[in-house]
Amino acid sequence: ISVDQAGLSSSLGYQIPLEKAGWSVIPEIRVGQSMGSASTLHNGSQVKVRLESLTAIAVRVQYQLKAEKVYYFVAPSYGLITYKLDRFLPAPLNKYADSETNDIRELGISGGLGYYIDNNFATELVYEHLDEIGVVSVNLKYYFDS
Repeated sequence: ISVDQAGLSSSLGYQIPLEKAGWSVIPEIRVGQSMGSASTLHNGSQVKVRLESLTAIAVRVQYQLKAEKVYYFVAPSYGLITYKLDRFLPAPLNKYADSETNDIRELGISGGLGYYIDNNFATELVYEHLDEIGVVSVNLKYYFDS
């Protein structure tokens, strides 16, 4: 089943600068959920899919270009995704048939490009792959003063 779905997540991490200039490691935890559900046809029946929750831990390795506001990163992660499927009887009935909730626990990887807007704010373009799920997102990051 392939669907497109919007979601909202938040993360909390701690940036640890490495001795080599420009490099840092950021352990982080992320939680999120979908904003609505998506419907598709599967074996002649309509199926509604909803991401119930996402919880992931990751260790991000980040490199900031010298004297630039641009940085690159890659982050292996381990995540728990809970999703719900609602199945409906085929047309012309289109009545609710049953529901199923599933968990996926998988290792994943993400990577992307970031840009510091100022000392505390950055924006990122990210691609993440977890199990058979690919996610493209735009993030807004806030960095607390140390």
